[in-house]
Amino acid sequence: MSILVFSIIGLSYWGFFAYSYLASSNVYKENALKYISKHNNEIGFKLEVLLNPIGNSLKIIRKQISDSPGYFTSQKFAETLLLHLQNQKDLISIFIASASGDYMQVQNTRPSMIVAGRVAPVGAAYNKWNVVRSDESAADIVSRYSFYGPANQLIDSFDLKNKYDPRQRPFYKNIERSMVADPGGDFVQIDPPYIASSTKQYTFTLTTPVVSKKKLLGMVGQSFEIRTISNFFQSNKISKNSQTFVVDASGKIIIGTDFEKMFYEKDGAVASRSLLDYADPAVNIAAAERSRAANKPFEFVSGEKSRKYLAQFSPFPNKLNQQWEILSVAPLEDFLEEMEAANHSLLVFGAGLAIILLIIFYYVVKVLISKPVEGLVFELQQLLEFNNSSGVHRLQTRIEELGILADAINRLKVTLNAFVAYVPRDLVGGLLKSGRPIEIGGESRYMTILFSDLQGFSSLSEVTPTRELLRRVSAYLELMTFSVKEERGTVDKFIGDSVMAFWGAPELNQNHAYHACVAAIRGMRRMVKLNDDLVAAKAPPLVVRIGIHSDAVLVGNIGSMERLSYTVMGDGVNVASRLEGVNKEFSTNICISHAVFMEAGERLCVRPIDLIKVKGRAADIAIYELLGIRDGDAETRPTARDVELGGETANAFASYRAGAYAEAAALYDSISQQFNDPLSRIMAEKCLLLGRRDVS
Repeated sequence: MSILVFSIIGLSYWGFFAYSYLASSNVYKENALKYISKHNNEIGFKLEVLLNPIGNSLKIIRKQISDSPGYFTSQKFAETLLLHLQNQKDLISIFIASASGDYMQVQNTRPSMIVAGRVAPVGAAYNKWNVVRSDESAADIVSRYSFYGPANQLIDSFDLKNKYDPRQRPFYKNIERSMVADPGGDFVQIDPPYIASSTKQYTFTLTTPVVSKKKLLGMVGQSFEIRTISNFFQSNKISKNSQTFVVDASGKIIIGTDFEKMFYEKDGAVASRSLLDYADPAVNIAAAERSRAANKPFEFVSGEKSRKYLAQFSPFPNKLNQQWEILSVAPLEDFLEEMEAANHSLLVFGAGLAIILLIIFYYVVKVLISKPVEGLVFELQQLLEFNNSSGVHRLQTRIEELGILADAINRLKVTLNAFVAYVPRDLVGGLLKSGRPIEIGGESRYMTILFSDLQGFSSLSEVTPTRELLRRVSAYLELMTFSVKEERGTVDKFIGDSVMAFWGAPELNQNHAYHACVAAIRGMRRMVKLNDDLVAAKAPPLVVRIGIHSDAVLVGNIGSMERLSYTVMGDGVNVASRLEGVNKEFSTNICISHAVFMEAGERLCVRPIDLIKVKGRAADIAIYELLGIRDGDAETRPTARDVELGGETANAFASYRAGAYAEAAALYDSISQQFNDPLSRIMAEKCLLLGRRDVS
């Protein structure tokens, strides 16, 4: 019997081990393929994050110069360039070049650096190179080089007649070529690598044009060493033997993990290796599979030992005017090391356990306890982690006490599922994880509050049967609730036909105002479908009005220990409620405050309404009607009509604010007729009234 049991246990164990090994290998390989895909996306994202500060700096300088083209020759502007250089630790130099041939460069100076054929003076922290071509004849063009210490004190300077013309340099030619495709000039691009004459290092340059009325006035550039990004790739490897590359359409390597293998110098210029002639057979094979892979992860074999490799080509984020791709290559065994170690441990442990089980197999009755207990522990862990995805299960056990405990856990699950319908889910989850009791109190946070209400609800309730009214209002409340939840908001309460929601608690949300506006637009757009169904059922449509305001409010558990409410209090709540009512005065749908506009205005499509007074506040509040989300999806994006209406209203409002009431009234009247816009009619009448008062 013992031999029979041992044989059964042994065969079962080895069968399980073999199955587990194969299953684990497949799972690890699938996860590795997904991880490589995710890694490529993250590399693209992180490269954007790495280069964004440089791009933003270029845009700032571009704006300054486009506003004041005289900066191309202003010596004072060198201080601004130096400030940008000092704020970007990875930059080597920053320069500007005008369409007239003027040039100014500020460069970090290293010990013994060669600048214009001379060794930089001791103690120089940076140098300035200036060429003023527009005020000199071609025969008298002089480059001036100045060296400064850490405290911006001048150490040395000299002039050199070299007739340097930046317009003939590759960086300027590249800008001119890009301007053909994008005459507006609103782009930042990265130029091909080159060897810097002063540092003798492989270098990249990010450039952007300075444009006025689609005319090229010049350009701005910032340079950094390629080794910076190679080091970044080294610190973000997917595995210990992996390699990551950025390549162009022809397969030439732009950036790679191993800096020493990427480039070589040829005739004083940078020669970039391609993937096909890179000193690694695995990379060569991956390059040959590029066209067939079609940006999907793939597996191949390379080397004498037939090592398996995983690889994927992914598009590089095209924000720098370059059609590049990201390639990651990694040996499969890198991802299986942990599994191999785990399987080895499992093999040793399993063999010992099999022997022990042979000795104590008479005690298998413990299974009657251990298995149910494990199930209860799992259910408790899921409960404490507030994970209800496993549902409610009836634990099968012959032990009465465990059955009672299992029923208690299931009832608790049901209760918690019902509880989150009344209390924010994040709050309940936080209480479960912390284990701390609920306490009365709150904290001040800058948040966004939303109020929605149905227009004419009182009149509707008088003529609509109770059941039908409940059905319609419930459909509206459900619609608004889902819109709030989709945008990570918290529904505070329902006040009759009103919905109060907020963003920024209990979970912090840096974009609380933006998410509140998206939720409002979603709700408003979905009301169109609901109203279509109501009209089809020969029922009157529901008109929703929404008010949104951002402010510092008190949020927390408010009430008594007998009855608590997780809610927000403060003047900001009153303002949000007031804005909801303002829609009635101006015949608008979604009214937001200036505070909301300041938080997320560049992402919103809005139009100004007016300045209003709010009880308890001395200053007027600027209010806007929200029309759409500029960077939103198809459901929330503004229509062409919304964009045009917003622009026309902004022009009329500008005249109104300037006191040109007659002009404003005419503009508002034109908008009213063109768009059949109630707000414009109201504002036109107000402007006429104000104009008559001024005359009298």
